[in-house]
Amino acid sequence: MRSPYDYWQFWRNTEDADVGRFLRLFTDLPLSEIARLEALGGAEINEAKKVLANEATTLLHGREAAETAAAAARSRLRGGPLSSDLPTVEVPAAEIRRCRTPP
Repeated sequence: MRSPYDYWQFWRNTEDADVGRFLRLFTDLPLSEIARLEALGGAEINEAKKVLANEATTLLHGREAAETAAAAARSRLRGGPLSSDLPTVEVPAAEIRRCRTPP
């Protein structure tokens, strides 16, 4: 299972052409609201993608996790400090040195 942040990002990065279909399949939004979001064009489609990400993440991880993931994404996009909610991987310094040293 993906972390709430990764799951939110998955939906946020949906292709523009798929947003309406995914809103119908993976959210509980009223069809009238989906039609309104689907009609958005240009850069406004990004708002529909955020709604998709929020609603789909809420169904799987809960409203609080969706809001936290959205806030972490906003902070990251603005160049703000990294949220503690972002997934991280610890890599030992020796491993990094080994990768940087030619065989």
